[in-house]
Amino acid sequence: MRLKIASRSSDLARWQAYRVGEAIQSAHPEIEIEYFFKSSFGDQNLDLPLAQMESKGVFTQDFYLDLKEGRQDLVVHSWKDLPVEEREGTEIAATLDRADVRDIFLVPKHIWKQAQEGETLKILTSSPRRIFNLENELPELLPEFSGKISFVPVRGNIPSRLGKMFKENAGLILAKAAFDRMLTGGREEFDSVKSEVRKHLSECHFMVLPLEINPSAPAQGALAIEIASHREDLKEILSKINDPKCFMNVEIEREILKAHGGGCHQKIGVTHLTKTFGVYHIERGESENGISIDRKELLKERPNISFKTLKKSEVFPWDPSENSWFDRKPLALSSEKLSGKAVLVARFAEGLEGLDRAQQVWTSGLKTWKKLALEGFWVNGCFEGFGEQEIEWVGPVAEGFSWIKLTHEGGDAPEGIEKLAYYKLDAKSSALPDLKGKKAFFWMSSSSFEKAYELYPAEISEGFHACGPGRTFDHLSQQSVLKHPPEVFISLGEFHDFLKRNGLSQS
Repeated sequence: MRLKIASRSSDLARWQAYRVGEAIQSAHPEIEIEYFFKSSFGDQNLDLPLAQMESKGVFTQDFYLDLKEGRQDLVVHSWKDLPVEEREGTEIAATLDRADVRDIFLVPKHIWKQAQEGETLKILTSSPRRIFNLENELPELLPEFSGKISFVPVRGNIPSRLGKMFKENAGLILAKAAFDRMLTGGREEFDSVKSEVRKHLSECHFMVLPLEINPSAPAQGALAIEIASHREDLKEILSKINDPKCFMNVEIEREILKAHGGGCHQKIGVTHLTKTFGVYHIERGESENGISIDRKELLKERPNISFKTLKKSEVFPWDPSENSWFDRKPLALSSEKLSGKAVLVARFAEGLEGLDRAQQVWTSGLKTWKKLALEGFWVNGCFEGFGEQEIEWVGPVAEGFSWIKLTHEGGDAPEGIEKLAYYKLDAKSSALPDLKGKKAFFWMSSSSFEKAYELYPAEISEGFHACGPGRTFDHLSQQSVLKHPPEVFISLGEFHDFLKRNGLSQS
């Protein structure tokens, strides 16, 4: 059997088509693949910003007709390019595992230096979503920056946008999935573009923008395999390579966008991701009617527990500042050990003077990122508060670097990451939290939990416990002294909301 696979003719589109073809042949070695590449209407009209184009699906309509008229068997799209409305006679039959959904911000090093000296930082992007969500938030992620940001429209493929970035003395925001795919290469025909993209990366500062402030465009990072609806034979073939969780998550994101009217002109980011600890869902932006959208939660099955007898005074902590068990004492940090490494900073503490020797700096979450930015350090990205297993999400932007985790003296690190202590925890001798009578707890670290259990074993054993995902949850899950298994929440605020929904008294 021979299948005809079509896509746009850009480097990225061809890479994606090959990825699908290779997946099909891996599952069905007897199938031969023939590829067809051509430019779309959207590719041929680069002067008009996407948000101003009247037609939806400007990159996909030409291929839709090819499928309906039987000239191709299937078409591979970037799913976010497809209109949210169903198209008569065709359907999305499958998708592969999803790439990193986030955006990446790049700025040439000499342009960044000028911005720090007071020049307006021009950033190329045609996305109303990015502009709306980043206009006020991005400055807080940038070190030693108090200037102005100006967003300028840009069109074109990945190499041409990178070229425009240098030509126009500007920064640039791209979908990280597209950038990663060009860094990956994999075929000889991509060697030159891979080298070009890698060279541009070396000449820039970059940061992977956090979902908490900049959720992705619906379907970003996902591929869509479109076929004619009557092709039952193709549905059977593609079922072997389909990622059902990714497919479902993308459909949920697109339904939310559809409810707001759909299209590239929307100022709405929606991310719905299945993780081992639950489904992370975030929406952020503004509707066409000017209504603010800001929702973030972890969707998972929760225990059916009533908190009608629980009082606010019995919850620890209600304010994060209450959770103070230790003083952090700096240790000597060898900057030589950090030189040329990718460094993960698990938690901010004093004594990071040598961090500027690191090749890349990543943080566990947004809070630590912002503290490092205030100290003058450029942060390349964070693990979204999901835990250190998210290192796999970093991808080819950190290819070739060894990792070091900066933590406290008694901390640990995942396999394959070197641990380096840069502070120690000294238990406070006074003004410790009073847990007497507390019944519901949210833990920011396993160290705090252990200290609390040492001082208040009865309250800890009988209480209801929660924490964020990652190593703290792993630690709490192993504690046989707990009457109730711990629950995961994405934040302290979400934990409080859960208690309120289940009857917590505000008195």
